[in-house]
Amino acid sequence: MFARLLLCALLCAPLLVASVPTGAAPAFSISFLPTNTFAYSINQAGQFAGEADFPPGVRHAALWTSLDAPRDLGSLGEFSSAQAISNNGLVAGYSVLTTGFIHGFLYDNGTLTDIGTLTGGNSFGYGVNASGVVVGEADDPDGTFHPFVYANGVLTELGATSLVYGQAQGINDAGQVAGGGQFIGSDYAHAFLYSDGVLRDLGTLGGPASFAFAVNDRGQVAGTSFIDDDLEHMFLYSDGVMQDIGSLGGPLTGTRALNNLGMVVGYSTYPGDEPGVVFSKATLYQDGVVYDLNNLVDTQEGLWTLTDAVAINDARQILVNACTEFGDCRTALLTPVPEPPTLLLLVAGLLTVGAGRYVAPRPLVFS
Repeated sequence: MFARLLLCALLCAPLLVASVPTGAAPAFSISFLPTNTFAYSINQAGQFAGEADFPPGVRHAALWTSLDAPRDLGSLGEFSSAQAISNNGLVAGYSVLTTGFIHGFLYDNGTLTDIGTLTGGNSFGYGVNASGVVVGEADDPDGTFHPFVYANGVLTELGATSLVYGQAQGINDAGQVAGGGQFIGSDYAHAFLYSDGVLRDLGTLGGPASFAFAVNDRGQVAGTSFIDDDLEHMFLYSDGVMQDIGSLGGPLTGTRALNNLGMVVGYSTYPGDEPGVVFSKATLYQDGVVYDLNNLVDTQEGLWTLTDAVAINDARQILVNACTEFGDCRTALLTPVPEPPTLLLLVAGLLTVGAGRYVAPRPLVFS
């Protein structure tokens, strides 16, 4: 009987699988990071980069995983914060000096290096790749910020002859840089991609301004653009085309990160949401759909609202900020819940049906 059922499952599977709906919404489990930490980046190995409280009462850049305690990366004087981590564990961020200025840093194998500034002012590191190239922004004597690339011990302004101001946010392992800035001759900031020595204006989705926040190893760029004078949407730029990937319908939308699968995370609002009164909602773009992550995870019966998704890796792990109406905010990790393979579900179902009809043979009795 069971053999016939299994054979039926194997033979019928191709026909039944065709009728199973595809594109089902993903599901996630949630786990909160320690209360004294905030994480802003996660790499393919599941390492978090962010900041944490350490004795004696200091907040420093930190590196940790779900299995170990945060490691103090030190500082350049006072407060420090890690903003990005590469897949081989290099970390970029910024730190407050004892002079009060802020400098970007590169952390590599126990050493925290001050990457300097453009003109002696401030700098912030926002992205890093596996080669130790850091990108970010640094100000000039007038207080205007400009994008930079730090490589081989030298910090260089990006787009010095093309931009009035700007900021570099992400870099991939090929050295392509994503960010945004006001191009000379333009009235608003536009997303850009720097690749092979060329700074390219990526345009907008029809509105006045756009900004890019991430670039993956496939050269895809994710960011946010106005679609008119009031509404923002996320975009995914690939092969020379900026694609509108939507929002939750409200006026405010932001993009934070992108993985190599083309999945984009960030935040958005619903129509009618009043900024500053109603929480934004953490979002995930996957397979042509923008999801409110609050609908894909059990957030303890509505106690917590996932307000912003800040990072995602290729294992589909997502870092989110979660807040309560009482003002408590923490970082949480969303881990995808795997879907059972269709064939196994089919076999299990048939075996269950068969078991209900199966009559066990009478036992043999030996005298």
